[in-house]
Amino acid sequence: MSISDKMNTPCFNWYLLSKYRTELMGIATILVLLCHARPNGVVLPDLVLTIMGLGQFGVQVFLFLSGIGIYYSLNSSKQNVKLITWYKKRFVRLFLPYLIICGPILVISLFDQDVTVQYILLRLSTIGYWTGEKGVAWFVAALVPFYLISPLINKLLILGKYKRNIIFLCLFFSPAIVLNMIPQNMAEGNISVAHFMQTIIVFPSFILGFYLAPCVAKKQLLSYKAVLMFVVSLIMLFLLTLYMTGLKSYWLFILLALGLVCKVLEYSPLLSSVLLFIGTISLESYLFNVSLPEVYIGKGNLYYISLIVLGTFLAFIANKLSSKIIAK
Repeated sequence: MSISDKMNTPCFNWYLLSKYRTELMGIATILVLLCHARPNGVVLPDLVLTIMGLGQFGVQVFLFLSGIGIYYSLNSSKQNVKLITWYKKRFVRLFLPYLIICGPILVISLFDQDVTVQYILLRLSTIGYWTGEKGVAWFVAALVPFYLISPLINKLLILGKYKRNIIFLCLFFSPAIVLNMIPQNMAEGNISVAHFMQTIIVFPSFILGFYLAPCVAKKQLLSYKAVLMFVVSLIMLFLLTLYMTGLKSYWLFILLALGLVCKVLEYSPLLSSVLLFIGTISLESYLFNVSLPEVYIGKGNLYYISLIVLGTFLAFIANKLSSKIIAK
């Protein structure tokens, strides 16, 4: 076989990102748990903690996969579903686990504090995230506006190929434009601005998932040549983002690792089963990991291990409970 023939040989199916979507959610969950190790007082060599800190990009993996999932839900065969029904379904799935987990924890943690009904409502609704309240699960808060504008994004990205590519690039780099318009000192001491910036920084990963979703849905095959072109495209996006914002979007390269993981999962049923379990309770695991420390206080290695174990057990129960309620 010539080099040219080899380069045009199919080597990856986009559909694997959908087939193993839940397992990849499991990887994103593990990354987030690793990222939260240092704030919870885990003591390890600085190099190890720095590497674990890269788990912050797990949020981008979540959003990338969410973009794919949202595209699927908006373009399913049930074209007669009303938009309001779609919104209701998405927000129930998001907020039911959030209220089941964060509601009781918020009540318990506030027994010895001076609080108002307004404060509780702001936190439970996640509106408090945008008004400067601390302690709100920011990932859930960020998903709200992303969900709200998803139908519009969907309409924009199903236009002709040329227009679609232009719109994608505009949406992908829109956060960079906005960040350059915000004075550097504005976020200092202004939690609302800081939260807004934190959210728009991760918006490109959601858009990229949305953009690639049609390839996933159509089960398009990638040749070695196409994979090489995709890698080059990611490098260009990385460099342009770095030039425009100074941000190093390493999550773009983590996506390449997800492709390799998909290939591994095809031949590793045990690993697939473990990641499937973790991915199934990904939202609940995240919520317990960020909210439990409000009532289960501690620091150190053993503390964080116990927090993960307890959080995973409770996440499993919360997932079963919310699934049972939604099924009714």
